[in-house]
Amino acid sequence: MKRLGSFTLTKKILPYLPQRLKDILYHRLLLSGSFPEIVHIENTNACNAKCIMCPREKMNRNIGVMDFPLFKKVVDECAAHPRLKELHLHGYGECLLEDGFDRKVKYAKEKGIKTIYIVTNGSLLNEEICKNLISSGLDKMKISFYGATQEIYEKVHVNLKFSVLEKNVLNLLKLREGMGSKNPSVFLQFLQMHENAQERDIFFKKWEKVIRSECGDALLEFELHNYGGGRKYKSLPSETGFKKGCSLPFAVMQILWNGEVAACCLDFNGRVILGSVKNDSLFRIWNGNIFDRFRQAHRGLDFKEYPLCMQCDQIAASNQ
Repeated sequence: MKRLGSFTLTKKILPYLPQRLKDILYHRLLLSGSFPEIVHIENTNACNAKCIMCPREKMNRNIGVMDFPLFKKVVDECAAHPRLKELHLHGYGECLLEDGFDRKVKYAKEKGIKTIYIVTNGSLLNEEICKNLISSGLDKMKISFYGATQEIYEKVHVNLKFSVLEKNVLNLLKLREGMGSKNPSVFLQFLQMHENAQERDIFFKKWEKVIRSECGDALLEFELHNYGGGRKYKSLPSETGFKKGCSLPFAVMQILWNGEVAACCLDFNGRVILGSVKNDSLFRIWNGNIFDRFRQAHRGLDFKEYPLCMQCDQIAASNQ
């Protein structure tokens, strides 16, 4: 199937195809000629925590916050493309460290972005910030919460306080109800590791009684991973062991706080840069030669130009 006219072809044939075939066509043939389904904007790479599983000590790029004019430029283009499904306003840092972060959420919602999602450690969710985020129209919020007791939580989330997060989560749910809103949906995520494995069941039993499924709330569980080579939690296949590439280059664009487009959310040091939205459009970057060569590496399972991908256990997991 030729890529020329892929957008027109998409509109003509996809309504008549089974969903599985639609997914294959989008992710392997057609999507690269259109626009990402999900855009990640790293609002900041600053963080107030030093969580033990996170390789922040290996990050050597500058710390900063995306300025509002650049944010608007990105959001305005995203809002003009109907293929965009979600806008994620987080990256390798704590997004709520920026004063007035909610105005970015509000701006994106006013521009018509359907779903806006953030990931936070929750330590800064005081009453004012909670009210502002609820009022802004934020759709989904995931809170990293890797412990059920003070001892274990604070062992994992260094520099954070268990009592503060617990209070913040309960207050967020209370304020949401008091303001008559079902948004944002709140996801509490547990990441099991050696240090907290004994508290997994305690965590789920405790919080399943608190969250509200009618608001879309959920308890999530995720596995340790290698953070794009920043950690070595999982073994990797040999260079010839890959049977398929990653789907992210066909669906997701990761924009760092300074406007550079990185390979993905696991590229915490910006080792693979595919363009910059400061001096180019998302559309041109997405459809440009550099991004296309990156996709071709995943189609052809040839990662010699991208050692970041060779070190990624997430691709390895997809090959099991």
